[in-house]
Amino acid sequence: MNKSLAALLFATLVGFSQADTKFPKGTLEPKDLEKAKTQAAAAKKSIAFVLTDKDTTCPLCQGAAAAFIDILKSKAIIIFVNSEDPSSQSSLPAAVTSEFNNGGNHLPKVVVTDATAEKTTTSITYDTYKADERKSLREFKKAL
Repeated sequence: MNKSLAALLFATLVGFSQADTKFPKGTLEPKDLEKAKTQAAAAKKSIAFVLTDKDTTCPLCQGAAAAFIDILKSKAIIIFVNSEDPSSQSSLPAAVTSEFNNGGNHLPKVVVTDATAEKTTTSITYDTYKADERKSLREFKKAL
């Protein structure tokens, strides 16, 4: 009986621990890249590609994504790239794909480009964030 109760409690806690990563209103998807370019040019902002699993149960990944998004929300047009959907990555600019492939082993990953989405201006990954949270966020903000 105790094992059944423990299993039920664990399943309940896991269910409650899952929460979506929150993106600001107006976040776009890769299919909306042309719209993002137009908005970025008009607002004189960058474009930020955020590769993550929106439904992750990892609180560390969610925390990093929230920190990255908080920095980006007023400085860039955000494009959510779903790590669980390979087709969402197929239409990304080459510079973004290259950075995603070379930047760390864990999610989230962020690549920021100019308004044309052709030139990478900065990037940040969970791996750099984990190594030194304060320094990585300070450098990320400064590069924006």
